[in-house]
Amino acid sequence: MKTKTGLSEKKQNSIEGSEANFCQTMAIRVDVDDMIVRLLNVGVPGCALVNNVKEAELMVLCQSARQVFLNQSSLLEVQSPIKICGDIHGQYADVLRLFDRGGFPPMVNYLFLGDYVDRGHQNLECISLFFCYKIKYPGNFFILRGNHECAPINRVYGFFEECNRRYNSTRLWLGFQEAFAAMPFTGLVAGKILCMHGGLSPKLKSLDQLRQITRPIDPPNPSLHIDLLWSDPDHYVKNVRTKGTDYFLSFLKLNPSKVFFGIYAVSLVRMSLPGCHLPLAQRVRIHRASLPTHFSTGPKRYAAPKMEGKHCCMGWQSNTRGVSYVFGQDVVNETLPMLDIDLIARAHQVVQDGYEFFANKRLVTIFSAPHYCGQFDNAAAMMNVDEGLVCSFQIMRPTIKANKVVARSS
Repeated sequence: MKTKTGLSEKKQNSIEGSEANFCQTMAIRVDVDDMIVRLLNVGVPGCALVNNVKEAELMVLCQSARQVFLNQSSLLEVQSPIKICGDIHGQYADVLRLFDRGGFPPMVNYLFLGDYVDRGHQNLECISLFFCYKIKYPGNFFILRGNHECAPINRVYGFFEECNRRYNSTRLWLGFQEAFAAMPFTGLVAGKILCMHGGLSPKLKSLDQLRQITRPIDPPNPSLHIDLLWSDPDHYVKNVRTKGTDYFLSFLKLNPSKVFFGIYAVSLVRMSLPGCHLPLAQRVRIHRASLPTHFSTGPKRYAAPKMEGKHCCMGWQSNTRGVSYVFGQDVVNETLPMLDIDLIARAHQVVQDGYEFFANKRLVTIFSAPHYCGQFDNAAAMMNVDEGLVCSFQIMRPTIKANKVVARSS
């Protein structure tokens, strides 16, 4: 017999019975520094997560992270320099590669755009490490909520199963849901780069709406919250979504915006040892000496480029995901001046090169899980935003061995 929560009556009774021990659990104090070390050592023989981190510690971690989230705004207003990363999806070995390439907190500021759990093999390691960094460095490490940080989604796509398989605990899964419900939805870098997991919303008219989102919350459907987590730029807009070096070169010559783009082409070699996450890299950077030092303002700056083809999306249309919308480049062109921003950075979709532009470089999709689900040959990307709002990308190519490390660490 099922209860209202969708769990069996036996499991529900088990959860209720365990609540008597919850106060004792919360009395435990977690040494975050020590837990970070233990999490970074996962994969070393004898250092599996379940052998080194107790369920009670993870429960306290969730409550501590929840409080940190609630102490900060629903719109995280952060300054550059900062690195912006997209979906992770439980690919823990690749998280370590990202930090190794970009720098570990707090030496570098990070903003992650959501989807830390589901589909990968090490969801608990990923989200636990991120919670530790958030608690330890609340002013340097920022994480937004993704659509997979919602109970109806991660109940189905792997996180619930992992909590039960590894810790035999539904209560642990519920503890993480309490923390997820308090996570912020959006970030604003230097007042000019608006960040979210999914995309725009027809309900979004001002940044104050984002600041006033109340938490904790289970996002209702339809709502502004759902759109921020689920919406997508339209895939069928022609002459807009272009990738590659030629695109960057033409952009550097022609675009008079405050936010500029360069590119790091990073080729990562295979790791020599199964437990090692210290890849060698060789980077090539496009010369940016000719970048303009100013940007123009006024209506012409946001003039919509001509759109060709009868399949181009204008405005808002139903999303094939079955929730929220897809939006055209005209929506992006109208939103930027309305919010007084220069760029939208979002995640939510796999893109082959780890990053992909939309609407004449006014929106960028960032995806940070290479070799996604072991089925795609996509690269991962981080967007580096320097103090002058010059944006560049570090690319991590997929490596077979890195993904094998994930599979062997349980």
